[in-house]
Order: sequence, then C-alpha cells, then structure tokens
Amino acid sequence: MPVLYMTIRGMAIDNTRRKFLKATSIGVAGTMIAGCLGEDDDTGNGNGNGDGNGSGNGNGDDDDGATTWVIGGSSEGSFINTYTEAFAAEVANHSDQLELDPVLSPGFVSNINRVNQGERDLAASYHYLPYLQPRGQGEFEEDGELGELENDIVSTLPPMHIPTNTIATYAENDDIETIYDLEGMTVGLDVQGGGNTVQLLQMMEAAGIDATWEFHTFDERNEAMLGQRVDAQNFIITNGESVSGAVAPAFEELDLKFVDIPEDVRDATQEEYGHIQFGEVHGEDIGNVDPPHPLGDAHGILLPSTTVARADADSDLVYEFVSSVLENQEALGDYHAHLELFGIGDGRHDFQGVPDGTPFHDGAIEYFEEAGIDYPEQP
Repeated sequence: MPVLYMTIRGMAIDNTRRKFLKATSIGVAGTMIAGCLGEDDDTGNGNGNGDGNGSGNGNGDDDDGATTWVIGGSSEGSFINTYTEAFAAEVANHSDQLELDPVLSPGFVSNINRVNQGERDLAASYHYLPYLQPRGQGEFEEDGELGELENDIVSTLPPMHIPTNTIATYAENDDIETIYDLEGMTVGLDVQGGGNTVQLLQMMEAAGIDATWEFHTFDERNEAMLGQRVDAQNFIITNGESVSGAVAPAFEELDLKFVDIPEDVRDATQEEYGHIQFGEVHGEDIGNVDPPHPLGDAHGILLPSTTVARADADSDLVYEFVSSVLENQEALGDYHAHLELFGIGDGRHDFQGVPDGTPFHDGAIEYFEEAGIDYPEQP
C-alpha cells in the first residue's frame, strides 16, 4: 500500500473571512480539555513529568479582545515544546482574536484525554488517535488506555514532524534481514503502551511473528544494544534524517543495520489495521550520527504528529489557529529544524502518512478548502 501524499492545488488564499475575524471581537470562550495517561520520549510519547507552567482552563478573554487557549506540548526537555512555543509566537504575530498559552504535558496519548476532559484546548498528539476513536479501536477499546471518551477528538494541522518507527540489529547478524527473521529472538521496543510500541506489536501480530519483547525507555534501549542484551531494537528516525541524541551512542559505537519490513507484511498490516502507514528510511540520509557501518535502507511505520482539539471547539478560533500557522510556515523552521518540513507544498510533509478517514476539525477544513489544499478524505 502506498503512503499517502497530498499536494496543494494553489496558494491563492481568500483572506476575507480572516480579515473579518480580526475586525470583529468574537469574545468566544474556548473549549478546554485534559487527561493524565501516556508517556513521553523524544517523539512525545514517553515518561512525562508534570503539567508544566499551567493547569489548563486558560480560555479567558484578554483586554484586547483575544481569546486565550491552552496548548499542551510534551514533558520537560522534549523538542515538542518548541513546536507549541513556535505556534504561540506565530499566532501572536498574526492573530488579533487568538492567543496561545503553551504548557507542558505528560505525552501524546495523555494529551488526548487532557483535551477530552478540558485541561487543554489544543495539544500535540498523533494523527492515528483521532482516526481510531470513532472506530473504538486500539487505545479506545473498552479496556484500552483511553477507553470511551465523552467528546470527539480531531486533528487540526498536517504532520508537524514524521517519526519513522524502525528496527535495527547488529550488522554481524547475517541471518537477520527482515522482521520474519526475528521469530524467537529478543526484541527491544519502546515503553509499554506507547504509540510506537502498540503499532509495532500490531504489525508483528499481523505478520504472525512470535518473539520475546522487552520494553525500554530511550536510555534503556541504548544500553540494551550496547550491552548486546537484545537481538534487535526499535529506534525512531525523525523526518528520515535524525536519531534521538539519547540513542546516538548505539549508532556511533556499534555496527548496526536496519531490519526491513517486507511488502506482504505491510499489506497484511494495513488490511488489518487501516491506520498504520509505512515509509522508507535510508541510512545515508541520517545526518546527526556517524555510524561505522552502513545502516542500509528499510521500511518503517510512520507516526505523523499533529495538534488535536475537541470537535466542538470554536470553529472560528480553530480557523484562526490553522491559518496563522500555515500561512507563516516558512518562519517555523527558525524555531526548530524539524519544522522546516512542516506544512504544505515545496517538498514539505503535506499530509504524508495520514490515512483517509482521519477526522479534521471543521475550522481546519474550512481553511484547507479556501487555500486550495487537498486533505484526507473525511469519515
């Protein structure tokens, strides 16, 4: 199954509605939202440590008429917080009706519940979670990590960045080329319950692969490989070009190679789990480490990130948020290198890895249509 790529039809944007919003004080209280599940690693998915500089409930009107919305990022030290700070800065520069208050959050899965319950108006998360919620699958099964929520959660933005979930092994393991060869092996994964782990285990189940799984934080997976306690280990490659600094020693001190995911496994996985999308990683494109052995090329699971909101959040303010960010996407790379590929057109992410059927907020869709942006088919 091919990865989804969307293209922009044109850059001519009708700003009539946006100008009207800026000329009219709408004074609408934003919907707030909240949760306390999930874990946050460098991809925003593991080991969070608190709420940061706010407790949510920040939807008051400022003296200038702007409505303040709380936007949740990730745990302290995560680069995801730079994203939310960048969005807040661009909204402040270009909107008279909306202001964003960036706060810390435990992680991407947790953020869904925080938005649901009212502690966050917007929050960083994964596109696949709004896809699964109306289907009652994955984390939203009755006994899942999130369960049944009172409110519908939807995406607002194209992928902020795209982590690719890969598996690597030691180059000396000539008998390991694809994930089929991991049968009966010991394989290290992300923390248990994290989005990275769930999708890898779903893929392994679809492929009928039985292995011994170990669950590691970033530091632990680095130590597991250096200590050769596992036969293979899950690693995240961000935007196809960088690995987390926490695992850089394993890539620089060991002879590693990627383990490929064959086409029949990709097809079987997508037939069983329609939200899982695949992409390719090329070892020679990874520029922040200097591996002693060619890593090679392989397929991995894409985990595109987004900012989520409740479906009943004010459409005018969601429109204001999305337009302020996407109309100024060129400026976002100045805040963090990962954001250089965020946005639409000119070789950017577009909607790569976002499956059809992923619900977007009505305010975001209104902007996409006015801007001539192709977006995933709506449920």
